[in-house]
Amino acid sequence: MEKVFLIGDDINLLSSFEAKLGLENYSVFINSVTEPLSSISLNILLNKPLFLIFFLHEDSIASLEVLADLKLELHFEIPIFVVGENFQKAILEKLDLLNIKYFFDLHQKEGDEIIQKILKIRKNIL
Repeated sequence: MEKVFLIGDDINLLSSFEAKLGLENYSVFINSVTEPLSSISLNILLNKPLFLIFFLHEDSIASLEVLADLKLELHFEIPIFVVGENFQKAILEKLDLLNIKYFFDLHQKEGDEIIQKILKIRKNIL
């Protein structure tokens, strides 16, 4: 079973995506954005997911700092998809600096539609 990793702090959103990805036959691992970076990195390294979905809560710059630190910590490329709400210019600039190419706004698309787009992109890049 292919693995996917979810990182965020909204348990309802994480649970929803976990259930939907489970229906697509993915094994889903979840970490909170508030957990120590070393714990998140170790979990990713041990489970070797095909891709990661990072949830930004209300355009949190602090969450983006966790994402930036995580990218440095991992020392390997893994496709990262960012899901959030109402991306402001500062957030989009930071995503660009982090070389995050795939981000989805929950105000513009439903969770099911976002998952289908992620899975379609994943097939094209892996």
